[in-house]
Amino acid sequence: MTVPTDTKARRDRSASAGDALRRVLLVDSLTSGGVGLLLLAAAAPLSDLWGLTALFLRIAGITMVLWGVGLGQLVRQGAVSDSAVRVVVIANWAWFAASVGLLLGTWVEPRAFGSGFIVCQALIVACFAALQGRFLALRRVG
Repeated sequence: MTVPTDTKARRDRSASAGDALRRVLLVDSLTSGGVGLLLLAAAAPLSDLWGLTALFLRIAGITMVLWGVGLGQLVRQGAVSDSAVRVVVIANWAWFAASVGLLLGTWVEPRAFGSGFIVCQALIVACFAALQGRFLALRRVG
């Protein structure tokens, strides 16, 4: 029995989107974990350069390492559920919003390099969220 071409093409697109989604999740995991380790290892010198407290950088670093490990486990488990991806996308958008709020609020007063770091990492996280959401939609539609 042959599969109709449109159904096969839809399955191929869905599988391709699923593979791309797993790759984006993996890159998110590695990036988050790597930056988190950097923040933990270099909190004191970065604190001076960025105008953010070392404690703040360590907390951010721990959070990022844990996030990276969690995402890595999610990717390693095999098929990633739609609901798990939605949680990841929402969490990434929340991190982006919190980063913007941090810059607009009065909780911290970073120097130019600190503001630059916050903006750059927020934009990277927004890109991850957008790509993850897009590939999830493509995977579902096929």
